[in-house]
Amino acid sequence: MNLSFKILSVCFVFFSCLNAQAQEKKSVSATLLNAADSTAIAYAHIINHKLNVGTSSNVNGKFTIGIRTNDSLMISKIGFKTIHVDQANFTDTLYLSEKDYPLDQVTIFPYQTYEEFREAFANVKLPEDKPKLNRSIFLSVEELKFYDGSKGFGGGISWLLSRFNKRMKDKRNYIRLLQKDEYETFLASKFNPVMIERITRLDHNEAELFMDYCDFSNHYIEHSSEYDIITQIFDCYEEYNALPKTSN
Repeated sequence: MNLSFKILSVCFVFFSCLNAQAQEKKSVSATLLNAADSTAIAYAHIINHKLNVGTSSNVNGKFTIGIRTNDSLMISKIGFKTIHVDQANFTDTLYLSEKDYPLDQVTIFPYQTYEEFREAFANVKLPEDKPKLNRSIFLSVEELKFYDGSKGFGGGISWLLSRFNKRMKDKRNYIRLLQKDEYETFLASKFNPVMIERITRLDHNEAELFMDYCDFSNHYIEHSSEYDIITQIFDCYEEYNALPKTSN
C-alpha cells in the first residue's frame, strides 16, 4: 500500500511539472518598426535560442513566436542594430535603430599596386620629334593634332590609338576593381568578425580564426538569408567548441 502511494505521488509530481512547463510557454506577437520614422521593418529575423525556434517579420513588420518565462529573443536585420528582448520586457511594438557599418578606407588605382602605377607613368613614351609641317598647306587645328611631318598622318594616329587603347584597358581594370570592392563590402555586411563576436561571444582575434574555420564560400554568403547564416554559424560553433584544445 505504501509502495503504490509513493508511485502515485511521483507520477503526480512529474505530470504537474510537465503541465507547469507547458503553461509557461506561450505565443506572443509584435510589430517591428524603424526607430527613425516608425515605418514597418519587413523580413527581420527573430530567434529564441533556448527553444531553438525562429521566424521572420512579414511585409507589415508583424511576427508571432513562442516564448517562455526567462526566455530572450534576438531580433536582427541587415542595416539595423541587433536587439535582445527579455520575456518580461516584451511589448506589442518593438523598434530597431539603423546601423552604420564602419569599413576600412580603400584607395583604388587602375593598377594592382602604387609601385606599378609609378613605373607605368615613368615609362610612358611620348613623341620627341616636332612635326615638320609644309607651310604651303593649310591644316585645321584638329588635323594638326594627328599630323607627323616624317610619317604623315599615319604615325600620329597610330600613336594616338595605342594611347587610347591603353587608357581604355586601364579604365576596364579600374571598373573591375571597383566592382570587386563593392562585392567584398556586400559580403562583409552579411558575415564579419563583429557579427561573430555578437553571436559567439568570442574576442576579435578568435572570431577571425573562427571565420576561417567555418570557411563559408562567397556564393553561400551572397545567396543565403541572414537567418540561414546565423543558424549555420551556431552549427559551426558547436563543432568548433568540440575541437580538442591545445594547452599552452
